[in-house]
Amino acid sequence: MTFFANIPFFLTLFRVVAALSIVPALFWGSSEVCQYALLVIVLLAATSDFFDGYLARRWQQVTISGAVFDHVADKLLMVSLLIGFLAIGRLEAYWVLVLIGREIVVMGMREWALLSGFSVPVALGGKIKTALLFLFFSYLLLFPAGLWFESLFLVLVLVASIISAAGYFVRCLKGARL
Repeated sequence: MTFFANIPFFLTLFRVVAALSIVPALFWGSSEVCQYALLVIVLLAATSDFFDGYLARRWQQVTISGAVFDHVADKLLMVSLLIGFLAIGRLEAYWVLVLIGREIVVMGMREWALLSGFSVPVALGGKIKTALLFLFFSYLLLFPAGLWFESLFLVLVLVASIISAAGYFVRCLKGARL
């Protein structure tokens, strides 16, 4: 297998490394230059989420282990950012718990579906939620705390998270044919 055949894996691995570096970078990176550098890393990591799957499908390299590792990298990146922003005082603990709880519940529903013999693939609502969440993270890196738009943006992310979780729940029920 050539190097280029491994690009989807390396993009996923980049997200894992980025996730593990985020919390320390948020603590040590109080300068404007560090904040912009962290923003670039976050945006590259979020973008790599699209390209690793796209390239794996295009090059017919989709594997179960790749799909699982991709999913773990996504959650690790998101949870690291949420915990990092909580640690530096940009997010309240209850909102972080709601967002992480949503991820755990959806993961549980999807695993239950697989163990029940059917699949619940990622839905458009989940992709929209993820895009909004990473836009929100970018906002938190770019702007100071306390701007009125921050609360509105957070509510939008929470609503998208709850709606997409409800969509997964409905799809699980339909798949189970209860």
